[in-house]
Amino acid sequence: MTKTIHVKGMHCASCKDVIEDICHDSAGIVSCTVNTETGEVAVDYEHEDNLIELKKEIDALGQYTVELT
Repeated sequence: MTKTIHVKGMHCASCKDVIEDICHDSAGIVSCTVNTETGEVAVDYEHEDNLIELKKEIDALGQYTVELT
């Protein structure tokens, strides 16, 4: 499944790298494409629970806020 999530707080290449690293290390996340200009991350995932866990991991960093729409 694929879903686009919105991540507030991303603004540079370093932010992109951080989000990509979290996606690649998260169980059940197949791939992701990060766009810092729009604040969107297209995520390919196996189960809805994987997406919820990814949100928790990104939110836990404290500088980003994830909106699942």
